[in-house]
Amino acid sequence: MKNIFFNADNKIRNGWWIVLFIGLIVATQPLYRLLTGALKALNTPPWLVEATSVFLVLGVTVICVQLKRQTMAQVGLAGNVRWLSEFFGGVAGGATWLLLVALPLWLMGGVSFDVNPDATAKLVGYGFYTFFLGALLEELLHRGFIFQRLIDGTGFMVAQIIMAMVFALGHLGNPEMDGLTAVRASLDLVLASLIFGLAYWRTRSLALPTGLHLGWNWMQGSVLGFNVSGHETGGYFKATLADLPDWVSGGQFGLEGSILSLLGSTIVLVLLWRWRGLQSQPYNAATPPVSQIAQP
Repeated sequence: MKNIFFNADNKIRNGWWIVLFIGLIVATQPLYRLLTGALKALNTPPWLVEATSVFLVLGVTVICVQLKRQTMAQVGLAGNVRWLSEFFGGVAGGATWLLLVALPLWLMGGVSFDVNPDATAKLVGYGFYTFFLGALLEELLHRGFIFQRLIDGTGFMVAQIIMAMVFALGHLGNPEMDGLTAVRASLDLVLASLIFGLAYWRTRSLALPTGLHLGWNWMQGSVLGFNVSGHETGGYFKATLADLPDWVSGGQFGLEGSILSLLGSTIVLVLLWRWRGLQSQPYNAATPPVSQIAQP
């Protein structure tokens, strides 16, 4: 019976840590509804209500990290200057990644941009905030504690494949996710997950993947005015699609449904794979040296 719960080093098996994390996430759902309902009843500003889910997932992460006797830096949340530099570098990289896809579409006449008459600096700034919350939430769930336990238990490559499938499946219910668009978008989401996972692996931090995730979504929605994964957003520009097939433009789902995005994401994945990363510079002495961690 002991072997079911403990490995050869007499440590709790990674699978049970994953079960604990998921169990705590499920347990927070009634609390989430209670908190958001109470906050709305108190006329709490919407920006604070929107952050509730992130705070709860952060809380679950803290509990699991403490029980495992780790630090938040080891899970990828160092909160120092290096973390911020990687994060904002990721934002710039994610925005460039998006432009790598949008520029060819514009050059071939597939989209035109007009300044949104309702656009304000506040709109664009608030978009940055909401997309940050979404990116941080998804990276905590998909590249955080669970992903890292998968790496410890199965190795990096298997963990990448598992989480890429989970990431893509999690978006199947999005608006406009149907037909061949769903196939293209799912493949692109798999590539995006591999990129974010590799960004974590190269840095041992959630800063770069969160920044990349945010930069892509923010540039796509809040700046250029495309739909983002099927969701309509208000941007500084209004993107008007020409009469091209959805497989070229992405249609109403957004650029994630375009063949151009699949090509752009493949290029980014290859470049990131070839990048040596920051593995030789651990965040603290408690972080295991790279030589002790299986390489991809």
